[in-house]
Amino acid sequence: MEWKKAGTDQWVCSVPPDARFRLEAARIGDGRWGWKVFAGDAANPAATGIVNSLGSAKHAMEHYLRKAGQI
Repeated sequence: MEWKKAGTDQWVCSVPPDARFRLEAARIGDGRWGWKVFAGDAANPAATGIVNSLGSAKHAMEHYLRKAGQI
């Protein structure tokens, strides 16, 4: 997966092919990282969570997609 910086402490990734999923990670006010998995262009996330680091956020999103059989 190829991550792109979308702003200060914000990262996004579109899962190929055809951006079936959009993954977003952003630092929240207390220093932890919030993550969201969106199906395509959906307005509401299919999954969310809060973890301690950016690496953990990326891992959690990838794990969610693998467990769901999407990647």
